[in-house]
Amino acid sequence: MRADPTIELPPGVNILVDEKVEEHLAKNLQQLLAHWPGDVPDITLVLNDGSAYHASAVPTGQIVLQLGVLKNVESFDELSFVLAHEAAHILKDHFRSVEKREELDSAMVLGLQLVATGDSLAHDGSASEVTQKAALATQLGAVANDLMGFGWDRGQEIEADGIAYELLLDAGLSGDGAMDSIDRLISEEDKVEKALEERCGGKPSIARDFLGGLTKSFSDAIAKKEAVPADPLCSGVKRTLASFTKSHPKASDRRKALEAHNDLHFSDRAVVLQQVFEEGGYLAQISPNGSISRTERARLVLAALERMM
Repeated sequence: MRADPTIELPPGVNILVDEKVEEHLAKNLQQLLAHWPGDVPDITLVLNDGSAYHASAVPTGQIVLQLGVLKNVESFDELSFVLAHEAAHILKDHFRSVEKREELDSAMVLGLQLVATGDSLAHDGSASEVTQKAALATQLGAVANDLMGFGWDRGQEIEADGIAYELLLDAGLSGDGAMDSIDRLISEEDKVEKALEERCGGKPSIARDFLGGLTKSFSDAIAKKEAVPADPLCSGVKRTLASFTKSHPKASDRRKALEAHNDLHFSDRAVVLQQVFEEGGYLAQISPNGSISRTERARLVLAALERMM
């Protein structure tokens, strides 16, 4: 998991290196790919210090994993599903669409704008606003990450979920890990909706349309309800929608599709217990004294000191 010059990261986002984590993630991915029936391309992993529960696949064959994933996953099975989902995009060569390639440049610009907006939100405002702003800033980072990468159409996202689920089961892992991962995304979407309601003048329909990908009704909502144009987030939401939500099904829709996929193809599989991480989570279990764990502990100490000042 080394830095790759072909991968463009947002400003302030850095590559992370921890040999134990790298080795464990590589073995995890290898275990999953061993059950793919076709040719397996060379897939490598890149870990960055982004705080969102987010991963993405890029055309050069890398899976870019944010640190926020490792800090939030509760089981080996859940982490495996995240990796398998992104690997599925590479295995099925979901990068082929010419339209996606043509959209990349404009999406990159908007993604960088959202990173800047999220950063300003995270560092601006009174203490009472910190929680909501931090939640929104984190999710803007995830949205920006998608915009600066390749967006998938809805069918490709559902297909990637199905392939990842099958790889998970074939590797002897629990399908509950997949559901846990998607449930976490549903929870994050709810946080974004609440943050958008607060930030954009308490207009619930705008938040729902943003998350649901209803392009026309969202545009109408913006026009009729006059979202605050001076706010960089509210004024950018309409443009964000065009590049992001049109290619991403809601997490709740992904869950329904995956449940149906399981009922149709895997209802006879024996129930497997999840491999839950011990107290402290993935990093504490895999590399308790590694560079990433030490850095995270230092960040917690600094944050505690700042709160005391």
